Amino acid sequence: MLEEGEAIAQEWSLRFRKSPQFQNYVVNHLTGGETPEKNRQPATHKLANIPRQLSILTQRYGQLIKRDKLNLLLNLLTAPVGILLIRLAIGDRDPFIGDADTSLASLARQVLFVFTCAAIWVGLSSSLQELVKETAIYTRERLVNLRIVSYLGSKFLILSGLALLQTLLMVGIIALCFSAKSNPLLPWILGVSITTFLTIISAMSLGVLVSARVENSAQANSALPLLLLPQIIFSGVLFKMEGISRVVSWLMVSRWSMGAYGSLGDINSLIPPPVTLPDGTIIPQPFELSSVYEPTWENLLLNWGMLGLHLFIYWGLTAIIQKQKDII
Repeated sequence: MLEEGEAIAQEWSLRFRKSPQFQNYVVNHLTGGETPEKNRQPATHKLANIPRQLSILTQRYGQLIKRDKLNLLLNLLTAPVGILLIRLAIGDRDPFIGDADTSLASLARQVLFVFTCAAIWVGLSSSLQELVKETAIYTRERLVNLRIVSYLGSKFLILSGLALLQTLLMVGIIALCFSAKSNPLLPWILGVSITTFLTIISAMSLGVLVSARVENSAQANSALPLLLLPQIIFSGVLFKMEGISRVVSWLMVSRWSMGAYGSLGDINSLIPPPVTLPDGTIIPQPFELSSVYEPTWENLLLNWGMLGLHLFIYWGLTAIIQKQKDII
C-alpha cells in the first residue's frame, strides 16, 4: 500500500498520529512514562529453543516444497523417466543375468553408471537453490536468534524425505525393468535402494554446500554442470583411474556410488576370462577385474560408509559457511 505513492504514506502517517496507540506508546513513553536510565534492567538474551525452531522451520520448508507442485513433480520423475529410457534403448537384453560375456559386462556397467548419474543429477538439481534463494530471510531471522543447527536441520529433514521419495520411484522402475541374479550379500532391490538413497542424499548435501557458497541463483544454476562433469569423468567408468586421478576420484560421490552398485551387481563375474587365439593373440577384456566392484561386505560397507562421510563433511562445511556469514 505504501508503494502506491507519497500521498498514501502521508495519509497513514496522519491516521497513526491521531490514534490512541500513538498517544499511549509514543507520546506518553517519551514524556513521563519512560523508565529512568538507572532503574532499567539489562536486556537478557533469550536462548533459542532448538527443537521448537526445528519443528517450525521444517513445517514451513515442507509447505514451500508442496506448494511448488510442478518443480516437485519434475524432481520426482526425472530419474525414473531416464531409467525407462535405458530399458527402451537396450531392448530385451537383461544386463545382469547371463553367462560371462564381453558385451554383457560392458552393458551392465553402463546401466549402473546411468543409475549413478541419474541419482546425482536429481540430488544436485533438488538442492542447489535451497540456501541461496533464502539469503535475505536467513539474514533477518539470524538477527533474531535463529540457530544454524535448527535451520540446516530442517533442510536436512525435508531433503531426506524428498530423497526417500525419489529413491522409491527410481527403485520401483529398476525393479520393473531390470532383474539380477541372486546376490550372496543381500537382496538386489534392498541393496539398490540403500545405494540410491545414499547417492541422492550425498549429492543433495553437495548441492546445499554450493548453495551456501554462491551469491545468487544464477551462480547456483551455472554451478550444476561444473559439479556434474567431474562426477562423470572421475567415476572410474569412462577412464581408468591411476595416480593422481585415482586420488581425485575418492572425492567424488560417483566413485563410491558406482562401487556399491557394481558390488551389488557383481560386475566382475560378468567379465569373461581372456581368450587366446591360435596365433597367440589375446582378445582384450572390456575392462579389467577391479577391486572397486568386489562383491564382499567389506567393499560394500566401505562404499556406503564413504557416501555417508561425504554427506557428513558437506553439511559440516555448510554450517561453517553459514556461521561465517554472521561475521561478513
